[in-house]
Amino acid sequence: MHPPRFRGRFKLIAPVTVMSLAVVFPLVIPGSLHDMVPQTGIRVQGAFHYVAPNSTFATIVQQFHLRPKAGSLMSATGAVLQRGAYPGAILLNGAREPGDPRLSPGDAIEVVDGRNRSEPLQREVIKISAGRPGNPQFNLGTTPGEQIIVKGKISGTILSSVFRPTGRASRPLSVALTFDDGPWPISTLQILSILKRFHVKATFFVVGYLAAAHPDLVHEELAAGMKVGNHTWDHPLSLASLSPGAIRDEIARTKAVLAGLGDRTDLLRPSGGDYNSEVIQVARQLGSRLVMWSVDPRDWDQPKSATQIASAVLANVRPGSIVILHDGGGDRSNTVAALPTIIPGILNKGLGLSTVGP
Repeated sequence: MHPPRFRGRFKLIAPVTVMSLAVVFPLVIPGSLHDMVPQTGIRVQGAFHYVAPNSTFATIVQQFHLRPKAGSLMSATGAVLQRGAYPGAILLNGAREPGDPRLSPGDAIEVVDGRNRSEPLQREVIKISAGRPGNPQFNLGTTPGEQIIVKGKISGTILSSVFRPTGRASRPLSVALTFDDGPWPISTLQILSILKRFHVKATFFVVGYLAAAHPDLVHEELAAGMKVGNHTWDHPLSLASLSPGAIRDEIARTKAVLAGLGDRTDLLRPSGGDYNSEVIQVARQLGSRLVMWSVDPRDWDQPKSATQIASAVLANVRPGSIVILHDGGGDRSNTVAALPTIIPGILNKGLGLSTVGP
């Protein structure tokens, strides 16, 4: 019997050996994991930051440009007396850090700006005897009493001035309008025109260098029968803070200019109402006495409307009042506009208008 035959070709397939090829990547391992020093996490102005290890307080202050702002010493009326008087601080964990310690994780650095601070106030009581005007003079009367003054202890700026009588009053039935900080082109002439229209007199306390620059305006005041007084040479912010020699110079230079213009005044109004015993003494040596005020509508405090200025004056004038207004030192258009209301308002109270002094 024959074996079966296969039709077609017969192929011999050799066995294939499959090898698994592994691709090996080298693993880079440092000598020790402890060689990797982590950054330090701290807070700067409330925000979290990572900083270089071993950073110190001073390096971070420099790196983040931390600079506290300084506060200023302010007068009672808001003027700067000493800029940057109260420095701020950079705190580490809530406390001032005088050294340069190395920072630890979780430390907090905070910048605290210096605060503006207002000068302290002081209360002064000046006894005024009857029969003569006070020095300083606060009203036209000769009533004995006490002038109670509240002013800035450093600047000397007067915040309030109240007269308390202690005896029988002998005040004239008149009011003195006074004008400071001139002579001033335009506004001084406008005020003079209004005073002439109502046939009343006033007192002008002039700044020396302005009087020297505008002698024609001083001549206009004198020719109109107005009283002209001394308001220092260049209106220092704090007359009382000057040396006795500087105080003398402020008063004497203006007296000389006014004397050359035909006015030998004995009246002095210290700039800003700032005075002390030294100012009074120097003024007395130069033949001058101080004239203050009892009614202040703060017409210099812009913006105050003409209505506000007039209302403040008329609500406070009494027999013998001295009213302070301003014809110079800035835009005085509202003061000019208030005068046609102020003058008739005072006259309608049965009071006259006069100058300070004879």
